[in-house]
Amino acid sequence: MQYNTPLRNKIVGPLKINSDAGTVITIAVAITCLILLLAAPSLFTYTSDEPTILKKYSLGYTVGLVIYCLIVIALPSFLFLNRHRVKYIVKKSQEILTDLESYTRYISLCLFVFLTLFLLSRTYTWNYDSLLQVSLLMQGVWLAILPAFIRWGVNNWPLKYLSITQILEWLFDNINIWIGPVVVATALLLSARLGYKGSAREQKMVFMLLPAIAGFLFLWRYPLIGIIALVFTIAIPQNGPSGLNATPALVAFLFGLWIVEMIFIHRKVTFVSSVTTKPLIVLIVVACLSFGFGQLRWYTFAQLAPLGAQLGGLAIYILSAAAFVLVGHRIKDLYWLQLLVWTFIAVGAFYMVDTIISLGIAPRYYYAVVNGSLFWTWLITLAFSQAVFNNKLSSRWRAVLMGIVLLTFYIAYVEREDWKSGWVPPLVSMAAIMGIRYWQLSLLAAPFALTPISYLISKTIAGDSYSWGTRVDAWIIVIEITKASPIFGLGFANYNWFTPLFPIRGYAVRFNSHSQYVDIFAQTGILGFIAFIYLFIVIGWLAWELRNRVPEGFPRAYVYGALGGLVATLVAAALGDWVLPFFYNIGLSGFRASVWSWIFLGGLVVLEQLYKDPKAVP
Repeated sequence: MQYNTPLRNKIVGPLKINSDAGTVITIAVAITCLILLLAAPSLFTYTSDEPTILKKYSLGYTVGLVIYCLIVIALPSFLFLNRHRVKYIVKKSQEILTDLESYTRYISLCLFVFLTLFLLSRTYTWNYDSLLQVSLLMQGVWLAILPAFIRWGVNNWPLKYLSITQILEWLFDNINIWIGPVVVATALLLSARLGYKGSAREQKMVFMLLPAIAGFLFLWRYPLIGIIALVFTIAIPQNGPSGLNATPALVAFLFGLWIVEMIFIHRKVTFVSSVTTKPLIVLIVVACLSFGFGQLRWYTFAQLAPLGAQLGGLAIYILSAAAFVLVGHRIKDLYWLQLLVWTFIAVGAFYMVDTIISLGIAPRYYYAVVNGSLFWTWLITLAFSQAVFNNKLSSRWRAVLMGIVLLTFYIAYVEREDWKSGWVPPLVSMAAIMGIRYWQLSLLAAPFALTPISYLISKTIAGDSYSWGTRVDAWIIVIEITKASPIFGLGFANYNWFTPLFPIRGYAVRFNSHSQYVDIFAQTGILGFIAFIYLFIVIGWLAWELRNRVPEGFPRAYVYGALGGLVATLVAAALGDWVLPFFYNIGLSGFRASVWSWIFLGGLVVLEQLYKDPKAVP
């Protein structure tokens, strides 16, 4: 792998042997010997636990000590090399430096070997003093830079090539090469420190940190697998502070990697050409402005929400938008979108099957996500749309998908005791999918459908009349509270702290609106509400335009599913804060389920890029 030659030459110079190469080798050998001899006092004064040689050293230790002595004795022989051998060493140094990938492997090997020895000496406390450990670190670093040192020396030690500006420029241009070894070296050093002085708790954290670093390197290389991995985070039930969990953490991590890649690798921040970009940016800008307005004291006798809660509320907006952007910008071909959908359906179907046959796995791992309406909504929506419209699937698989739809409905309605947020949005989604696909027939049937729809709505409300009554009361009060700042809202989570000033049914208590639309208005004001509705209108328009533009099979079924899912998402928003969870209600824990609306609607941007139509004007 050839890397930036001009920058390489700026740092170490082109290969022109102007200086006496023999002198350079002599200096290199002298430095190596000094670093090795630094460890001598520690090595020779050490006493083994089971001494057999000279009543001081064990047999294995003696062998190692002999090897050390032979290396120290043999090094001066390099001072007597003939000119041909010296040129050979210089040539090999040049070959290593020319191929940056080879040089990176060489550096990684040197650092790994010596840092591992350093780690072992610190962890197992072999009664060595610090001289040995310093020597190990110095030896690893010295051998890593030795080829560059030789190259620098034979070019007459040009100090002008050590310009900080030029070095930084080289680092930025080759960040994808050196970042891996640096991360690994840092991890080993941290492990060494914790092994020597760390508490038991800190040492346990190392075992969590090292896989995390490995995951970082893996996702840096394969970011699309990170998007697929989001599906499996819904089955990680653990919550951290304030409900923080693996799903928002991974979204933030993947989004951060994408930003870093654009800034440091591509040196340019770019967005795909999509009709959804501007509305999404508007929503986030308004949310940030509302966060600022939320620092004002709107009610004298009520305190503001803690800053952590406000930041958590803002984070939900930003991370939801980040998930939408990630899918639209990272996925470049249909394969990954298909893999995402089928993985989601498979993971969701596993929960449904386990619920029926009682394997005991689902209750342990899925309980944190199955309370989210949009998990059920998108599972049924995607399975239904693919079963009905994906004519590339065999009849057997389409039947399996319909089985998943029916099983999910059964569990949501029967097993979960008529949980309306679990079955109403999916039912609306399927009706919307069929209505949009056969819109002319739907218009003819609409007058005849009004009566059964009205009956269904009234029956649904009648079943929870008290709950609906208190919700309406809460909506009225929260809207009244928001009149203090109707344009930008009260900021995130604040209205929950103001509600005791406005008693509900005679009780001065804190409460939530249990409506996404009221929450959006209360937190981000009229501007935030308009931005939210505008974004979903634009997404809906994009899906409508794509329905006839994309080919048959998976893409067309996906578009119809997204249209139905969008309508269902808006319905779910009326039943609760399922789309942008309110911090003091569903919160970050509910992000496991809410994120899927943003992810699968972001899939429309993927299809928009794959099947562009210059004549389509949204």
